[in-house]
Amino acid sequence: MSTTAVAGVPLGTAADEAERRLTSTLGKPVTDPLPGCYGETGRSLTWGRLTAYLSDGAEAGEVVLRGWAVTSVATGPDVKLPFETAVGDSVAEVRAKVPSSIGETATEGEFAGSYLIRTPRAPSLFWKAPSPTGLVTDVDYMAEGCD
Repeated sequence: MSTTAVAGVPLGTAADEAERRLTSTLGKPVTDPLPGCYGETGRSLTWGRLTAYLSDGAEAGEVVLRGWAVTSVATGPDVKLPFETAVGDSVAEVRAKVPSSIGETATEGEFAGSYLIRTPRAPSLFWKAPSPTGLVTDVDYMAEGCD
């Protein structure tokens, strides 16, 4: 997985084309509408632990492949995450691998209480753990949720 593509499909690919290509590579996904809490239109495609987000980014434009998330669910496709990190790595391991990493406990929103690791090299990428000494449970890129 990278910050530029999901399973080889570049971010920015039109939604129908992205879904067709991802389905041909990964199989049939579970499809759900996005909650639209920020005015965005789109849907999520999920294969076990991997979710791809097709969204207009609340800009009333074209719906495109906009981001992804990988969770600790045990099943789903193997994915290579940025900076050679993995779901299940300790916070210390991720902080050591991610250049210029910044760690903080979220104080509001849906991740309130979770420990988040970010890097200025990829501002929309973050690793989530239950605490500064815990294990990473989720890695998200451009996958903002609702507060």
